[in-house]
Amino acid sequence: MDAALKSLIVSKLNHRLHKDINLETVLPVSGGSIHQAAEIVTSAGSFFLKYNHSDQFHNFTMEVNGLD
Repeated sequence: MDAALKSLIVSKLNHRLHKDINLETVLPVSGGSIHQAAEIVTSAGSFFLKYNHSDQFHNFTMEVNGLD
């Protein structure tokens, strides 16, 4: 995971959690065939992140619709 994506994750979590957090580590999680996944370990706890390139956004939309 590149530095720009890590910075974006921290920014989004800071905003969502209403506090400044520190990114401690990013651990790859296996199992998916289309998207990448990671455990994001921060000073505020651990989070699961599923991500891909922006041109794959429609796949996330289709997954959400399939869960409804």
